[in-house]
Amino acid sequence: MTGFEDDGSQLNRELLNIVLKGKLAENEHLSDVVQFGKKYGENVLRIKYNSRPVNKRVDRIIAVCSCNPKSVLPDHLFGMIADIASDKDITVYGVMTHSEAFSSNPDVTEKETKFRRLLGIPVTRFVRINNYCSEVDPTNKYLRTVIPSLDVPVLQLMTQVLPREQNDDIEPEPDRLNIVRGHANRYWKPGSALVATVIISMLLFGTLDIVFLVLVCVILSLFYFWKGQDLFYFSE
Repeated sequence: MTGFEDDGSQLNRELLNIVLKGKLAENEHLSDVVQFGKKYGENVLRIKYNSRPVNKRVDRIIAVCSCNPKSVLPDHLFGMIADIASDKDITVYGVMTHSEAFSSNPDVTEKETKFRRLLGIPVTRFVRINNYCSEVDPTNKYLRTVIPSLDVPVLQLMTQVLPREQNDDIEPEPDRLNIVRGHANRYWKPGSALVATVIISMLLFGTLDIVFLVLVCVILSLFYFWKGQDLFYFSE
């Protein structure tokens, strides 16, 4: 995963939490979050991002690695992904690529076992796939038609990944700032109208009638806050 180091530090765990909980804003770069965490520490990082609303919560994780026995698995990273995904009820899938190049290598089975163990996934959520490349199909026929040996394993995986799951229906956390804005927008307009009424009345009738007008405004304000804004509805 780009931006994540293979270490078991609390900072790395907090970065994963931020991403998986959907706390990154649109167009926000993970590298900036990493630099902020390294500068101020994971506790400050946690406080900053926990107060944010959910943007895009992760509900599926597909971990990918090569069948090449010489490529090293990120043990710490995969282990943390498995822990956090379990805590947050996120489904994890595993994919091993380059199956066509290493299918006959006996070490691949050992790597597959370790891969699935690190992610904590059963064989039903794991697949080996051949790469879409000229080495597999020198004529590039796969670009124009279906090749079962290439497509079927991928399609089988997607039939598992795409259907909705129960936790997909979880509502995102409300944006606290938008809640405040909503209250301000709800009460500002009628409140402004009442203030304007008082000022205009002072100019037209003098101060003697102000006490009565203020009393009326207070009663109307109390009625508005009690009943909602049905009495004073202002279209956008």
